[in-house]
Amino acid sequence: MKALLCVFLLCVLTQQLSADGGVVVGRHEEDSLQSTVFAEPFPVRAGPVDFSVLLQNGQDPILDADVRLSLKQTGPSGEVYLAPCCSMQGANGSVAASRSHSGNKMLFSTIMTLPGSGTWELGVVVAREGKQQSFSVPLDVRPPLKPVQSWWPFLALLPAAILLYVWRALLVRAKIR
Repeated sequence: MKALLCVFLLCVLTQQLSADGGVVVGRHEEDSLQSTVFAEPFPVRAGPVDFSVLLQNGQDPILDADVRLSLKQTGPSGEVYLAPCCSMQGANGSVAASRSHSGNKMLFSTIMTLPGSGTWELGVVVAREGKQQSFSVPLDVRPPLKPVQSWWPFLALLPAAILLYVWRALLVRAKIR
């Protein structure tokens, strides 16, 4: 019974796990510079999205580049998301990605707000040693989750803890008899 419970909990909890930078949404290679773009959460939804970029020269990470990201809607507009905070875009619509934002210091990352669902394009500009590389990554942005859908694991935690306590009490009572 314990093994079955452990397997069930493992299956439920691992759906929420992801790597340092999320899921790969795009990759670009030019000259010796390889760029990999990650997004979290995935699938990408309207609202705040954490975009990360890994730069490599062969197997070696590049840590001294200037990375800027921008968003442009390329398809029909879907459901509009109104963020509870202001947008973090710069004057020209681009945002600087930095290594200080990420837990993994090999990733250049930033949080950007996607205001609505639909087809979007993430523009990536990498400047290093006087050279500039730019490319874009197409994004299929889904509508935002309803609050109950996004918060249900946290809301279910207290009832689950109460049920486990009651179950334990019943097992202890049965053992005493």
